[in-house]
Amino acid sequence: MYLQFHDRRSAAAVFLAALRSGSLSWSYLIDFFGGDPHQLLSIFRELRRLPVEFSVGVLVAVLQICAECCDLLLGFQIHGSLIKQGLDSETYIKCSVMDFYADCWSLESVDMLFEEIPVKDPILWNKLVMLNVEKGMCLRALELFCEMRHLGVEADEVAMAKVLHACGKLEALREGKAIHGFIVKSRLLSALLYGCVGNQA
Repeated sequence: MYLQFHDRRSAAAVFLAALRSGSLSWSYLIDFFGGDPHQLLSIFRELRRLPVEFSVGVLVAVLQICAECCDLLLGFQIHGSLIKQGLDSETYIKCSVMDFYADCWSLESVDMLFEEIPVKDPILWNKLVMLNVEKGMCLRALELFCEMRHLGVEADEVAMAKVLHACGKLEALREGKAIHGFIVKSRLLSALLYGCVGNQA
């Protein structure tokens, strides 16, 4: 009713009470506003005015919507909330934040976030390589892959496929052959071929 009359402040208060009582889940709100992510972000902005700390699941879900809407400012604020609440230590959270900045075409922020991480596990390295290829930064992706190899960080089959794609874009035949040889040696070829077939299906 409140939304029908564009009273977002009252609607946010009702939603907050329902969330606190457990009678309404954030996933329901996402489904409810599924056709209009901008409206969901408007409600979230109103909710942020109220004295409440959101769970990591809610913050990550809204961050994904910010990426969809390219709302860099709100996403940056959510990233700050994750840090402030001490919720940013898990690898999957870091990957979600990296995805957000990449989707908003702020690869500089992705690099800064990655550099600030004290212990960079293979998942984060692979994520950084894949994001650079997906955003057309093929040379940067190839440089990162070489750095991974130098540091002894293992690349997964998805990152390998992305780097091979980058080599094709760059017409880097020598590097592509070297990576192909590494794939064969590490027995990742069947996984990559299966992935290619799966992507074509």
